[in-house]
Amino acid sequence: MKNKNNILPILFFMGILTWGCNKEDALEPSADFTLNLTDNTGYVKEPVTLYLTNVVGDFITIYRGDAANTIYNEDSAIVKGIAVGKNEDSVNVNYNNAGVYQLTLLAATSGNWAEDYFTDVKTVQVTILDRRTKLTKFTIDKVNGKLSEDGTEFYFYDVKTADLTAKKPTFSTDSPDALVYIGSELQESGKSVVDFSPLSPGDAEGRPVEYKVVAPNGDFRIYVVKYFLND
Repeated sequence: MKNKNNILPILFFMGILTWGCNKEDALEPSADFTLNLTDNTGYVKEPVTLYLTNVVGDFITIYRGDAANTIYNEDSAIVKGIAVGKNEDSVNVNYNNAGVYQLTLLAATSGNWAEDYFTDVKTVQVTILDRRTKLTKFTIDKVNGKLSEDGTEFYFYDVKTADLTAKKPTFSTDSPDALVYIGSELQESGKSVVDFSPLSPGDAEGRPVEYKVVAPNGDFRIYVVKYFLND
């Protein structure tokens, strides 16, 4: 037993020597990411994908650049980044508002028991546009319209004797900066007066009214709003 106990410190010492022999230099880091965007242009709340195939680093951090504390600055201790696993092939980031942002990736490597530490940084300016054109809600007289299966029409139901000549719909869009028109006339939720009455007396449907939702980037979508009328 005495000999067996004495050999443990020897094995431990040999392990340290072996570890020392395996002391490795740091790899050369690379922050060479690519994007899924054309002309570095993306859209609000749509994924911006960073492809990391050519990135080399023990520590990989992404800085979105969409706020003061997310813009990369090597001299700042308060900058917030997103840590990424070194084996990830890609990662998505999203932007909630339109604008121009400095998207940065920092790749870092270490070696020789952390005596060596190297970094590589790549920053890309991305332009984020808002192309959202969705009517998220459409209400008349506190009744929510029923959206068609294809998402292009809102339906309401009433009797043929109902007065539909001066309704004031309320509505909301998924983009706070989208504009809503009937023809060339800008519509204000809860204020603009609209005539949904039938084109001919006795018709089973009110006149279809086209609403055009225009996104800040100029994209648009058309919705049709109309009544079904019962006796």
